Amino acid sequence: MSELQSRAGQSTSVYQPKKRKPKYNRPEGVLAVPRSIIRSEAYQHLSGKAVKLMLILQDVYNPNEGVVHYSTKRAEEAMQMSHPTVCKAFHELMDKRYIELIDHHDWMNGKAREWRLTWMPFKGREPTDDWQTWHLDKSSQK
Repeated sequence: MSELQSRAGQSTSVYQPKKRKPKYNRPEGVLAVPRSIIRSEAYQHLSGKAVKLMLILQDVYNPNEGVVHYSTKRAEEAMQMSHPTVCKAFHELMDKRYIELIDHHDWMNGKAREWRLTWMPFKGREPTDDWQTWHLDKSSQK
């Protein structure tokens, strides 16, 4: 022990400032996807286009309503993709049970389709997580 340490009764270690947690403040908010979704078999078999649409739908999701009003036209603009490509992405999300069509569109009255995101709360009820029941049909693969 050095003379300085013995006199002061303290160690002469270098001052270490307290570690601060990094701030995660985003003005427009943050989208969080549960790890259980990302690790699921259904998610592993989604195309990149379907994942992109999934995130867009989650972005417009309103927890107070539970229903997502979203048209294919709006998706085409947001994704910058053609109508057939966007339709395939919607069908892929429906097939993997990530979204459910609640109400059809009414083009004449300017009403978009209504979707339910199965991994999000819906009208005060817990998520149904229907995507967890999807499994690859191995008999149809060659």
